[in-house]
Amino acid sequence: MARLLGIDWDQRFLRIVEANVQGGKGVLQRAWVWEEQVCPNPAQAEEAGRRLKERLKEAGVAPAPVRFVIGRDGVICRDVLYPDVPANEVPAIVNFQAGKDLSIPIDEAVIDFIPNRIPGPAGEKRALATIIHAELLRSIEKTCQAAGLKLDCVSASGVGHVSNWQAATGPSSGAETAAVLVLNSSGGELSITRDGQLLFSRVLVSPRADGGARALLPEVRRTLAAFETQFPGAPVRSLNVTGGSTTEERQELATVLGMPVTGYEVFPAAVGRDIPPTRRGLLAAAAGLVQARKPLQADFLNPKRTLPPPSRKPLYYAVGAAAAVLFLVGLFIYWSELARRQQRLEELQASKSKLQKQISDLGDVEKRLEAINTWANGEVILLDELYELAARFPDTPGLRITKVTWTPVAQPTSQPATTPGSRTPVPARPQLNPAPKPVARLVIQATGEADRLEKLRAALNSAEHWKLDLWEKDVPSAGTIQATLKVFRIPARDYDRIMETPEHTTIGMTPTRRAVPERGGVEP
Repeated sequence: MARLLGIDWDQRFLRIVEANVQGGKGVLQRAWVWEEQVCPNPAQAEEAGRRLKERLKEAGVAPAPVRFVIGRDGVICRDVLYPDVPANEVPAIVNFQAGKDLSIPIDEAVIDFIPNRIPGPAGEKRALATIIHAELLRSIEKTCQAAGLKLDCVSASGVGHVSNWQAATGPSSGAETAAVLVLNSSGGELSITRDGQLLFSRVLVSPRADGGARALLPEVRRTLAAFETQFPGAPVRSLNVTGGSTTEERQELATVLGMPVTGYEVFPAAVGRDIPPTRRGLLAAAAGLVQARKPLQADFLNPKRTLPPPSRKPLYYAVGAAAAVLFLVGLFIYWSELARRQQRLEELQASKSKLQKQISDLGDVEKRLEAINTWANGEVILLDELYELAARFPDTPGLRITKVTWTPVAQPTSQPATTPGSRTPVPARPQLNPAPKPVARLVIQATGEADRLEKLRAALNSAEHWKLDLWEKDVPSAGTIQATLKVFRIPARDYDRIMETPEHTTIGMTPTRRAVPERGGVEP
């Protein structure tokens, strides 16, 4: 009997589900959860593969095709609107829309999408685009190869949660908009579905260490409100919870949210009987992937691609056969064939001109894209940098900054090359791993005693995106230092320091970290 393995592996836990395939879908047999120090990433892929092989041998599990889960934190989700176009053109349009303003290079992004039946505000078609970094996919492939396993598909955790819920409650549960809340030790993940298709997915972080459904109530309310703002014609009608909720918690959620709240089990009691109820939610995504029929809603290993145009070979065969028959007629066929070849020559010349124009146009597109990338890579929020400087300034009496100068650094652009014997410029090939370049120069002048100035120097050196280039004493006057720093660009989410009330008159901070807001599946 055919078998499948579902694997969900993050920085804390390795979860494996084994299933037998019956009627095209998996029937759960056994499940395991282990705490692990390694996980599939570029630096640990081979070691993770060896560890996975050891765990399977320890559990007595024979190799089988693997369906691998990528957690919501590793997936970028975007709501994409597109016009009503032929089906073979939809993947190209969705990929183009989803690739705008990505935080990763577009050529390193793996994009798949889940179309849905809810129209956009102006009647457009709609799809949920799911995006991962190609480096993550390569790490998963390398891990499975090192473990001696064949990778069958790779999908997002939200797809597995919806599939597992449908397998537990029956296929009719997808007829209306419903929310699925899977609880875990740090909070949970909320997925919203309609007609069996994933519409929305968001990680919820519990404000309490003991977690539970009751602690997530404010986050659930905010997420449902954001979804209904984005999808006004598809309000959520029910909430389904798994992963260790109590009847009292579900009743409280139902009272506050004003909708039915029901619980369901990730797998039957005979499967994973040794796994505590509070940990069973960790297996929901892996169980759902093996329970789903192929093709999956989203598969990063085999994403949806533009279909090729219909083949013209049958037409060419018919023309060739007709020409062969007419050739027997005699001189008339000779002139017909000559005319046909002349027409073909004209078509080729026209095609050549068209291709040359396309090559020329692509050169202009590359220039524009490079200009946009250069501008984006040089963008820095000055207020965040000033806040960072204030937060890192030592809380030491007698130390004072007298002057701060901010100077942007122009970003270099590459010039297109020209092939020998051609006037058409060829876009320069991008570097695979370009060295980071500073986007600005920060010059600070400060006064104070020598030991206090050294504290300032240590604080400036502690910033990962600053590089202390010069430290000049007695400049521009005695008792004054001038520090010159190179500033490198970092994402906005990494500006996470918080200034607290100082003990002295000089502004200082306690090295706590700013809470980074969780990002939902799609910004409303």
